[in-house]
Amino acid sequence: MWEQCVLVTMQVPSYVSAPCTIDDQAYATVPGWDWEPNLHNDKLWFIHPVCLGFLCGHNDITPEQLWDSFYDDESRYDWREDRPIGLVHSIWYFEMEDRAGDTFLYDFLGIARIERSEWLLARPTYLPVPKSLRIPTIKPSSSRSLCKVFEIPELLDNILDHVVDVPVNVIESELRANHWIWEAPSATIAAKTLLSLTQVNRSFYHAIVGNRQDLFFEAARNFGWMLPFTQADWLDSEWPDTVTDAFFMKGPSIDWRAYMINCLRNATPNIHNRWRFHKMAVEFGRGGQGHFFDKDNKCFWNAGNVAFKPDLKRSEPKGWELGVRWW
Repeated sequence: MWEQCVLVTMQVPSYVSAPCTIDDQAYATVPGWDWEPNLHNDKLWFIHPVCLGFLCGHNDITPEQLWDSFYDDESRYDWREDRPIGLVHSIWYFEMEDRAGDTFLYDFLGIARIERSEWLLARPTYLPVPKSLRIPTIKPSSSRSLCKVFEIPELLDNILDHVVDVPVNVIESELRANHWIWEAPSATIAAKTLLSLTQVNRSFYHAIVGNRQDLFFEAARNFGWMLPFTQADWLDSEWPDTVTDAFFMKGPSIDWRAYMINCLRNATPNIHNRWRFHKMAVEFGRGGQGHFFDKDNKCFWNAGNVAFKPDLKRSEPKGWELGVRWW
């Protein structure tokens, strides 16, 4: 899966080349091209199509806009023999920093095996299937000490809806304000509050877990990465082919609470790697001020937005996605 890549380049109308190979001297061989571009000297960027699909979907940008973020006259940064590299060397790559070409069989010093890093090779598009909700019949609490407002279902529903309603602009501003976080505090608070309310008593548990699983779905949306949204996600994950709002979001049929908790815990290597993809997308959205090797440079790059709330609406492939080999 990870051996193939595409080039983001202005040489094709879609700004995305056919799948290509890269040799040890950084020359790319693209089917149908009579020349071999060099990754160091030409204005192009190589990336796995799954990574490109995730970045474009998460940050709401096109491959052309991504290319502009690297090589537009207002974005480019020439370093080492006039090599235009811009954003590529302005951000932090987390667990993949300095690992280009690594076989992942050994640690960075080549001393010991690195089983702990094998999750980096897990497919981030393989999401767990949401399970059907199974909840025992719960006898409502006989306690009368609760505030009267919580005994009125409509008022409780309104309060709960307000708890999980985090506007995209709030998420955007929070993620841009702090470069050391990758989940908006408002999204975290909403999820924690919702989970805490289920522990108040049996009545609250039944009212929320038994009847309002859509709240957990909305809480998961706030994080921006837990739900499928790319073509590769839908092809790789074992979700139903047809997803409708009525089936997934209304009523208690799907256990979105358990699904969200699994994601928060990075319960599988695939989820763990998807979380890393989200971090990278946020980093690209924030961009970089200055250059990794030249802190005095005042240029600024960024690629798209940092806030994203998937809606589970499966779109048809379009543009560069048509006919692409995802792996």
